[in-house]
Amino acid sequence: MFKRAFTMIELIFVIVVIGIISKFGIEILLNSYENYVISATQSRLQSQSESALTQIAARLQYRIKESTIARDAAGTYRSVQGALGTETILEWIGSDIEGWRGSTVGATTPNWSGFIDWNASNPNMLKTLRTNTATTSALIKVLSNNAVDINSSAIHFIGANSNALTEYGWDGIAFGGDQNHSMHEIGINLNPDEFLPSGAINFAGVDVWEYYQLSWSAYAIVHANNQLRLYYNYRPWLGETYLQGSNQLLMEDVDTFGFLSIDTMIKIQICVTDSNTFNEGAYSICKEKTIF
Repeated sequence: MFKRAFTMIELIFVIVVIGIISKFGIEILLNSYENYVISATQSRLQSQSESALTQIAARLQYRIKESTIARDAAGTYRSVQGALGTETILEWIGSDIEGWRGSTVGATTPNWSGFIDWNASNPNMLKTLRTNTATTSALIKVLSNNAVDINSSAIHFIGANSNALTEYGWDGIAFGGDQNHSMHEIGINLNPDEFLPSGAINFAGVDVWEYYQLSWSAYAIVHANNQLRLYYNYRPWLGETYLQGSNQLLMEDVDTFGFLSIDTMIKIQICVTDSNTFNEGAYSICKEKTIF
């Protein structure tokens, strides 16, 4: 009986065809996987950098604008308007936005009003109508993780002349209750709408403006060792530096952290890098945000 079978030539031909298909199939599969990794890396870096910029902007927008400085790794600082572009640290004193919004459920008024004047019955006191210093103090204590209350806070008169280099305590030397600075240390009086001067020094001889901002913390964005960290919960007017504050990691693999001041605006740039698994070099993106 005759039985048909594959010849050697047919077998070789089939093997060659399968080899060709396998070669191109593997290349297509590998290219698809590379594209997936690159796309996933791009999406991750975009998300992380946007999150970091959002966290920075969330605090920077409530800064006391005149207080903002740029500091380099050696500790030398200058006003952000005079930054040289070599600084790796951006620092500012923030306004207590949580207290100004009000802390109680259903609150319709701020904890502190932002309006101030001399106390007619006691010229050493400052009167701040529609302010509850006890409630403000309690909230500051919660936000600072029980580190401080209103007695370690300070106020800044809006519109008063100030110098970022000398008036905010960036040199690490405590004011010691001296009220001849842009930041005025305050405390709680028995009346809930009055500020006491800190220590034995009163407000005599101090120019008092109609509006003020209350602060209990400074903030710093520090770029070092390819990491970007946010420092907070420290008070320059008490001689504290950002190294004495709390900190949280914003992002890793940060190549560049840059900032530029234009009038009262600040533009922030973050460039991040991630090497992919195919040893084809690093994948980098840069994102920017402008804060008014």
